[in-house]
Order: sequence, then structure tokens, then C-alpha cells
Amino acid sequence: MKKLGSLACAFILCASCLVMFDSCKGKTAKTAEADIEEQESIFNVIDKYVAEEFGSQYSQGDHCIPSPLILEVDESDPGDIKVWGDFRVYNYVQSGDTLKTVSGGSHPGLLHLKEVDGKFEVTDFNAVADGADNIPSAERIFKDKFDAFQKMVSDEADREEVRNRAIAAYALKHDLDVTVYQDFGWDPEEIIFD
Repeated sequence: MKKLGSLACAFILCASCLVMFDSCKGKTAKTAEADIEEQESIFNVIDKYVAEEFGSQYSQGDHCIPSPLILEVDESDPGDIKVWGDFRVYNYVQSGDTLKTVSGGSHPGLLHLKEVDGKFEVTDFNAVADGADNIPSAERIFKDKFDAFQKMVSDEADREEVRNRAIAAYALKHDLDVTVYQDFGWDPEEIIFD
């Protein structure tokens, strides 16, 4: 079982790109590369699912960019790979060098995937409920990970760093001439290209 946290041993999804932060210490280049290859397939599938299933529920823009916060991945059963996280997605329109947020949202829960012949597919999603059942359903889904989940989703700086890196990776992959993104009513944020 891999405990990832939003930035720990950090692999994040970003529209069929994989971004790895520098906190995978203690691994040789060969084992880190093997982890990336193994993780990339899972995360690309998750990215696609988040964009299609969640991104499509909102007002559309020019670009749909997932930026999920992954808390933990349990690959011990290839028939039921579990991914706990907050599966965030944003739709943007491009105006000059700016990606302007049109819509988006947060979808916390437990994603189930299965591996068949080296390929992954999403089989189910246990969503945290809205309203009065929000906390009780999150406690049921995250169980002993609930406190870590609460800490992860309440860390605005980490959320924005993950989002920024997802946007940067997406922009590079799709050769977008953008330098900032902007939420309605807020100042533009510079996209950090590493």
C-alpha cells in the first residue's frame, strides 16, 4: 500500500500527464523509474475518468484539467485497486496567455480500479455525500485515513500547488501558450513551469 498524501512520494494526475515531485527520496533511479511506469498507467486512467465523469458535469470550456489530490493507493489486489483522494477537476477558457476558470469541483471518495492484462479500468467510485451526511460518509469511506484526508483537503497551499503543477503539465503536453490561470474575482496566478 502506498501512502501518497497530496505531495508525498508525489505522483499527481494532470490530463494524461504524470508529474513527479522531488519527495521520492531513498529510491534508486531504476526503482523510481519502475514506479513511474507502474503508476503512470493507473493515473492516466484516473485522469481520463475524472475529466469524463466529473468534468463533464460542469459548464464546459476549452480545456478540462483534473488536479486530484491522492491520499493513498492500495494495489495489493489487482482486481480491486483502491485510490483514496479528492478528485478535483476544473474547466478553463483560454484568453490570450490566461486560462480563466469556467467551472469545476471537488469529488472526494474512494476510486476502485482493476488491472487486466496490464491495463487499468475504473470499476466503481464511492463518493463522499453532500450535506448532512458529508462527514459521516467521509468517515465511512476513509476510515483510519479520515484525519489525513481532512488535513489534506484543508491545506490550501498544497491544493493550489497540485493544481498549478497539473495546469503546467497539461499546458506543456498540449503546447498551450499560457502563463497564468485565474479564478473569477481573484488575481491571476502564475503557472510554474519546472
